[in-house]
Amino acid sequence: MTKLKSYFFKWNALKNSDKKLLLEILLFLGWSRLLIVLFHFRKVAAYLEKKEKKSVKRKNDFDLMNLSQLMIKVSRYTFWKSNCLTQALAAKFMLNRRGIESIVYFGVLREEDAFKAHAWIKSGELIVTGEKGMERFNVIKTF
Repeated sequence: MTKLKSYFFKWNALKNSDKKLLLEILLFLGWSRLLIVLFHFRKVAAYLEKKEKKSVKRKNDFDLMNLSQLMIKVSRYTFWKSNCLTQALAAKFMLNRRGIESIVYFGVLREEDAFKAHAWIKSGELIVTGEKGMERFNVIKTF
């Protein structure tokens, strides 16, 4: 069976709610990547802070674990770079839309003569994106 047929059968096997969520993730990953490419990080950070102040806090039965798993899967197949920052921003936008509280963490790590950066997002106690390796990074900013 060709790879395309395999994807087609997997797509058809998904519930409609998962299909919608996959498409939403793809849209927000693209939007997040575009923001990162077009604007300086300070502008993106200011946008996040502005949106956070306006978001409505409410209880929601949205499946965060499903979002986390699907975000990882979708980010592997985008034709643009869907790194930790792109994923964290996309998840933040999606959770804000639903009024779900979340915090984006930005951390740095000094390795040899270089700095590495990492971003992850938590909602409650659940790490939605960026869990792998996050414990090594020192948090420098949260949104």
